[in-house]
Amino acid sequence: MRKFYGHTDIVFTRVYTASEKYKSLPFCFESFSHFKADAEYGIERADLDRYIILFSIKGEGILEYLGHEYRIAENQVIFIDSHKYHKYRSAGGKDWEFYFMLIYGAGVKAYYDILFSEKYYVLEFFDSNIIKRFMDDMLYLDDRHSPQFPLWACKQLNDFLIQLSFLNSEYGNQEFSDVLEYIEDNIDKKISIEELADICKMSKFHFLRKFKGVYSETPYMYITRMKVNKAKNLLVTTNDTIDEISIKVGFNDTNTFIRSFKKHTGKTPNKYRGENSSFGRKN
Repeated sequence: MRKFYGHTDIVFTRVYTASEKYKSLPFCFESFSHFKADAEYGIERADLDRYIILFSIKGEGILEYLGHEYRIAENQVIFIDSHKYHKYRSAGGKDWEFYFMLIYGAGVKAYYDILFSEKYYVLEFFDSNIIKRFMDDMLYLDDRHSPQFPLWACKQLNDFLIQLSFLNSEYGNQEFSDVLEYIEDNIDKKISIEELADICKMSKFHFLRKFKGVYSETPYMYITRMKVNKAKNLLVTTNDTIDEISIKVGFNDTNTFIRSFKKHTGKTPNKYRGENSSFGRKN
């Protein structure tokens, strides 16, 4: 299904059809464009086997996606699976200017899954020059009509998605830096969600949602993973017993520690220690 509303002026648009040779690349373009939409603009669709990246340049938009509504401010990005029903439109009765990309490939899906485990599909993009340079590079490559364009486009899109991921991770790391430090300093203790939320001066619900949106896992999952990481280090660098290590990483009992360790590594602590003994342990 597809419905259009209002009007858009096209600053530029490029459409590309990949040959059979390049269709299996992990990052592929269908199109990339620059649009200036009027205040009545909107598009509603589903069942398109592609991903959409839209960067808001000037003005604001509204996204309706998976049962939620999101406002898209200037310098924000949406990244959505267009096979699922979605609608986006100009907001506030004003014109809206944006870059638009239609992309596909296994690598694209992987980044989408990494970025949006919490189902919040609008991202801050703090350096708008990155996407502007990206679009300029894509236009330059397309204008050369090189038979290797799909390979260059694949590299450019991968680099762009890496930057997008890093920018949002950096924002999250700043927001939760005190929380991560607290977890590291208290890894040998039981840590409650209420403690962590209080550090951030957030409600418990808001903290859980924000944390998972940044780190793609709950605080409990993150804490447990850090405990397992600490245990792995102790297993290969000390002669501590399994009971002693269990206590040092904050587990209530050894059996719980062993089950959690095996869940994360696929191995018991003793087996892990045996396989990694080449790192050496202190006498």
